[in-house]
Amino acid sequence: MNIVNMTAYCGTAINTVSSPLYSLPLLMAILSGLTTLFVFGYTLATCKMLMHFNAMVLLKLAMLYASLFSIIYTSLAGFHLIRIVFAQDNCDVVYLAEHCSIWRRITLTTLVAMTTTNVAQMVERMWATINYKTYEKSTSKIFVALLSTSTLLSSWGSIEWAMREEDLSEYLTSCASFSASPKISANIYIIFYFIFAADIIILIIFYILLRRNKISRISAQLTQKFQMKENIMVLRTLAPIIIANAICFCIYALFLWLGRFIKNFITPMEYKYYAVNSYIIPYISFITSIVIYHSLKQEERRRHKTLSCITTKVDPVTEMQKYFDRHFEQWKKPK
Repeated sequence: MNIVNMTAYCGTAINTVSSPLYSLPLLMAILSGLTTLFVFGYTLATCKMLMHFNAMVLLKLAMLYASLFSIIYTSLAGFHLIRIVFAQDNCDVVYLAEHCSIWRRITLTTLVAMTTTNVAQMVERMWATINYKTYEKSTSKIFVALLSTSTLLSSWGSIEWAMREEDLSEYLTSCASFSASPKISANIYIIFYFIFAADIIILIIFYILLRRNKISRISAQLTQKFQMKENIMVLRTLAPIIIANAICFCIYALFLWLGRFIKNFITPMEYKYYAVNSYIIPYISFITSIVIYHSLKQEERRRHKTLSCITTKVDPVTEMQKYFDRHFEQWKKPK
């Protein structure tokens, strides 16, 4: 980019980012990221993960990926906002793609890893359902180690594929941006559509597994009923997390479709404002943190209610004895 074009680009960039329509979404994303970290910390401190070791590891892994995404995105947004506020030159708010490449890769990898972890959770529950007689008592950590590794490798591989034609010489108004990069934006959108499709498939399989466990539990032996009950509990805890993820990506997919429709009817600056304000991806980790906390607390309440019913169950013989003792004087014949 020559000096004249660079000057013009920087002038457009400073006019774009100086508007509250641009800076306010950045501020909201920062607050969302910080709140996400607080909620995850509070969840780990106050909630009990009463589930199989493998399921617990994968749930904590999902929380780790969401936390890393929040930390990196919040840091990028915060740094960008500081540069906007203290910019002394128009080009201070512009970034070279080469300097942003690694951060864009890490941010997108952790985002995709949140969904690949959902896939791993689905595989783990499928294996638990098939091997319900022995799975809950198993202590092997190789299986969950393989699943955990696959979540990272598959996420990293998909982002490397999406960014294989990245132009490191282009200039950006944000390191967290990818929609302004024509050589990678289409591939990233494809990955997002696949994430939405994967969430729908996972939910269907979860429903099938839940139904199978409930039906099989009716005729199972006592010990097997316990294993199936634990399986149902884990499925019931994980399902809301995947539903929330699917809803978020569905809404964002609709925003993408609408953006492509109106792009030719609005100015480039108006489209940038639309893109910034409709970019709900930073809030997915926040919503995930709230749903995980709520699911774990709800399962704790269910267990506590069940335990209370068991411990307070009335013994018929004891209750009858109390009844006769209470009315003994009334029924006793006078001498």
